[in-house]
Amino acid sequence: MRYGAKNARWAPWQGDEPEQGMPLYGKTEDMGGINESNDTINFAEASGYADNGEKVKVKEFANGTIDAKMLAVPFPVGSAILGTATHGQTGRAYGGDDHAPFGGYGFYSCYIDGANKRTYTVIFYPKVQGSTTGSNYKTKEDQITLEYDAISFNILLPKCGKYKVEEQFDTEEEAQEYLDGLFAGTSVVAGVAGSGVELGNLTVQSAAGTSEGDTKLTVTEGKLAETDTYKYRVGDHEEAVKYGEDVSGWTAWDGQADVKAATGLTLTLVECDDKSKAVAAGHCTVTANDGE
Repeated sequence: MRYGAKNARWAPWQGDEPEQGMPLYGKTEDMGGINESNDTINFAEASGYADNGEKVKVKEFANGTIDAKMLAVPFPVGSAILGTATHGQTGRAYGGDDHAPFGGYGFYSCYIDGANKRTYTVIFYPKVQGSTTGSNYKTKEDQITLEYDAISFNILLPKCGKYKVEEQFDTEEEAQEYLDGLFAGTSVVAGVAGSGVELGNLTVQSAAGTSEGDTKLTVTEGKLAETDTYKYRVGDHEEAVKYGEDVSGWTAWDGQADVKAATGLTLTLVECDDKSKAVAAGHCTVTANDGE
C-alpha cells in the first residue's frame, strides 16, 4: 500500500531537448508542500482483424494530465510554471498568449507492505507543461474551509521515450538523492541510454600571466576527446555547470593563451564537445599579473 507524498519539485528545461538521454533542467524549485498528485494517462489504440479474430493490437502513449494540490505554491514558482506575466515577487497577470515552458516534475511517496516494511518511491515526469486551473474562493462561515493551491500539468512524451519514471528505495534520503539527481542529470533511468552521466572534473590552476592583468591557466587532466574545446567565465563565484549544458555563450580558450582576469575572482573552466555541451568542469581563484 502507498501513502503520503513529499518534496514536490519542478524545474524548467534548459536548452534544447537532447537526442539522447534525459532532458536537461534549470534551477529546481520547491513547490510549497504537496498534498496530493493524481495522473491520468491516455493511450491511442487500434486493432486489426482477420479470419474472424483480432490479429493486431497497437497501443501507444498519447498524452496525460496531472492534477496536483499544494499547500501554497510560491508565487514566482507558479508564475514560472504557467509562463504568466509577473510583477515583482507578488504580482501575476494571466493572458491568452501565455506560453508555459516544458519542465520536469517529481516527488516521492511511501509504500508499506504486509510485513510492515516501508520503502520510498520516486515519481518523476520528465516532460510536463503547466496548465491553468479554475480556482475556488469561499467566504468564512461557521466552519473554516481550507483550499489547497491547485496546479495542473500536461504530460508529454520526451525524445528519451519515457513519460514517467518510478524508482524505489529503502530510505527517504536515498529517494531524495535520486530525485535531486534526476533534475541534475546524474540519476540513471531504466531504458534511457546516456542517462546518469556525471560531469567530469577539471583541476585548474592560475598563476600570474606575462602581461599586466593576465593570468596563466593550467589544467592537470587531458581532454576527454581530441575535438573537445575549452570555455570559461570569470565572476565573484563558481558557476554551477551540469553535464550536457550548453556553454556556447561562454568565452573560448585555446588551452594556452593567457586570460584577462583580476586577482581574487573565480574562473570556471568547462571542457565541451563539438556542440558546445559541457562534459567536464573545474574552477580556480585567479592570480593575475598585477604589474608589480
